[in-house]
Amino acid sequence: MSISFVGSFTGLFAGRSRSRRAGESHERSLARRTGDERLRSGCWVAWRVLAAMALGFALTPLSAWASPSPLSASWRPWFEALIAERLAACPRERTTTFHFSQSGSDTTGDGTIERPFRSLAQARELASVYVDGDVAFLFKRGDVWRETIGIWTRAPNVTIADYGDATLPKPVFTPFQQVGLEGWQPTLENPFIWWRRETELVTWVRVSDDLNAPMSRENTLESLIRTENSWQLDRVRGRLYVHLPHVRGVREETTEQEARLRARSILERVEIVRPTGAGIIASGDGSRLENLVAIGWGMQQNVPSQEHGIEARCVDNDRVVVIGCESYYGSSHALVHLAAGARGGVATFVDCKAGLTMYNVANETIFNSFSLFGDQDVIFYGCEAVAGTLPSVEWNWRQSSVFGRRGKGFFAHTGGDDAPPRRVMFVDSRFGTGPFACSTPSHIEDLPRVDRIEDARGLIVGEWFVGGLGVGTNFPVAPRDAARINGRYLNMTLARGTSLASWDQRGWIVNCVFEIDLANQNPAPFSLFNGLPGNTSLVNIWHSAFHVRTAPGVLFRFDYDEPAQSEGSSLVNTLLSHTGQGSASVNLGTATTRVRGNAYFGFDAGSSAADPRAVLLNTARGAGAPIGCTDQLVCAAAEIPGGAVLEFDQQGPVVERRTIGAREPAPCDDFDSSGVVDLFDYLGFVAAFAADEPAADFDGGGTVDFFDYLGFIQRWGSGCGE
Repeated sequence: MSISFVGSFTGLFAGRSRSRRAGESHERSLARRTGDERLRSGCWVAWRVLAAMALGFALTPLSAWASPSPLSASWRPWFEALIAERLAACPRERTTTFHFSQSGSDTTGDGTIERPFRSLAQARELASVYVDGDVAFLFKRGDVWRETIGIWTRAPNVTIADYGDATLPKPVFTPFQQVGLEGWQPTLENPFIWWRRETELVTWVRVSDDLNAPMSRENTLESLIRTENSWQLDRVRGRLYVHLPHVRGVREETTEQEARLRARSILERVEIVRPTGAGIIASGDGSRLENLVAIGWGMQQNVPSQEHGIEARCVDNDRVVVIGCESYYGSSHALVHLAAGARGGVATFVDCKAGLTMYNVANETIFNSFSLFGDQDVIFYGCEAVAGTLPSVEWNWRQSSVFGRRGKGFFAHTGGDDAPPRRVMFVDSRFGTGPFACSTPSHIEDLPRVDRIEDARGLIVGEWFVGGLGVGTNFPVAPRDAARINGRYLNMTLARGTSLASWDQRGWIVNCVFEIDLANQNPAPFSLFNGLPGNTSLVNIWHSAFHVRTAPGVLFRFDYDEPAQSEGSSLVNTLLSHTGQGSASVNLGTATTRVRGNAYFGFDAGSSAADPRAVLLNTARGAGAPIGCTDQLVCAAAEIPGGAVLEFDQQGPVVERRTIGAREPAPCDDFDSSGVVDLFDYLGFVAAFAADEPAADFDGGGTVDFFDYLGFIQRWGSGCGE
């Protein structure tokens, strides 16, 4: 609450107690709040257990229910405790341990670290023997296993992980085979184009570990000749062609013979892969995959394969954790939870990386969760979709408006709306920014209908996405009945020509930043989403920021066409900044729509006129621009619909969530940083002001003057201008 400048001395000296990020008062209030929530959750859980026992119902795991609001500062500690609990339930250490190394032997080894085994085949044999589990298979760091059959452990409590020098690369499992120089012949067309006899099916070729420079698959020799860093299989003639990446910096006077010699140095690194099954699968309860790299598994030409590099194939309430694993060059997905023909599964992915999948007409995803009958409880935490779809003839990767972008980064779904997930969370997801990065951030489907954000079973928290859209699916801005919280979506383009999402949207966007660049688009209307007649979009946008740039003749709106098709949506305490020669409008609903307390620059007059607490900005704002203490964005008085309370911003727990946009300014009125705003802050500022100290430059103008004094008094005395 704020203090009146003419308030009582008692009020002044008592001060306003506000919870600070680093202050003791925040820690205490957080502890009290967390304890209250645990008590309330405990009562609810106890009641639910008794009711279920009386009625004979199966119980959903308590972790699916006992969680604080995702808008509260206590959500993040709860979430991190949940991750720790899940990892502890699937420990790395087991009663029996076998070691594997490329210097070992399946014949003379015994699996000890001194006499390790060698092959994946031996690991599969041992896995078939230890049907009761409680066994670990550890593979030496720095080694590469080039085998065409992976490993699937079905027993409970199995670990597949790494051992050895932590500074060495993680162990690699790949069906890619090195072919060497033998059999290659140069062509007449180009010193970097070669061929070799090949009658069997090849599904991909690579010459580099650089995920930003994969070879493209061509279907004719003509297109291969035109495309550097490509390959083509001519099965009629029985030839495999490669157009190698050119050596940069070659002098003009270099002879063709010298160029071919340089090309041969690249040719030595060529690897090919043929159709294979999955790489590494763990399905038994309590199992763990850690620090493993899978490359090239499940690549079956023109087939939307469900064979993946790394899989948690757990069902029902079985638990599997996947930590620090990587999967590249895969089928239509790379690193997944899969409950095909089943229900459930409790899968946890932490600090994993994946990318580069084959084309699938239904669109490719890098990280994926699928349960045919729903009820899965899946978390992806701190994972990175390094790259998207491999360049190939199946999609127009050369002409896409954002070169080479295709594929979803994170995706979860079930067999349909009647089989919803128990819970899906994508937390702190990251995306690569290379030329073949994903075109689409996270998306969750088939969630149950909910009316409160506290009841949402799908959460996308802390996502960081730069660039897009490319080709493929549109961006689901507000996944149905899920919440997108604390995300940053930068340099977004609306490549499809109409809207980021062309179906009804229903969910929450909270504390997110969007940069939407339409400066190179042809004259046309564009939008975030498109409500449909009879199926309105219900999108709640709170404390966010939208920075839009348009070309002449371009119109940007939140809803694409009729405002009544987004009736019931809300837009509260959000920054709307538009620059460029086009135009921008809110276009959300009519009289009953909740549009309040937003800040506007460059949007049409009708948008702000419909906002009873509009803040009209006198300058455009860029993403990430600092918010000064006297900035127009400091305060917004609108309440969030439904009585929701946001207790954090992109910097952490907040002091008082009244600022417009996704970030709160520094608590400038707490001059002595004590955690309490009181008379001592006023006395401290006056002393600094009288001494002309830089700390008294309240408005950041570079000089200490009377405007700093007036600004501080207004902020200190009124809190947020109520």
